[in-house]
Amino acid sequence: MTATLSDFTRQIRVNYATLAPASAPGAEFFQQQAQAALDAWTDLWPALLESDAADEPTSHKLGRIRNAQARAEEVVRAEYLMPPESERRETIPEDGPDEIGGLMAELRGVNDEIVLEGAELDADTLAFLREVTGRDDVSGFRVDG
Repeated sequence: MTATLSDFTRQIRVNYATLAPASAPGAEFFQQQAQAALDAWTDLWPALLESDAADEPTSHKLGRIRNAQARAEEVVRAEYLMPPESERRETIPEDGPDEIGGLMAELRGVNDEIVLEGAELDADTLAFLREVTGRDDVSGFRVDG
């Protein structure tokens, strides 16, 4: 598992679209944040790697490397690829876990109503949708969760 710039760029776009749709930074912001995340991941995972054990099988070492990379990716995704909490919309009710089922049903209903019309989207979002879907015409594109 190796983190890539395109993976991080795609993830930050999805996170902002999902969690902070009112806060819409441009493509340059996403690219810069994704590059910062990749740089941080590149520096972090070797620091998380445990020392080699004597006579350790290659498969165990590979497992430790993958584990360090996955832990580093989790840290980087939380620190670099999430919108600030102040910009996130409220998704979990204050009333606690009993209300989560109702919230999930509500979100499914809202998600069913979300239809992105090409004329309403900025050029960066249109380019992103075209890249992800592989389609030139993204008018009427439906976002499914």
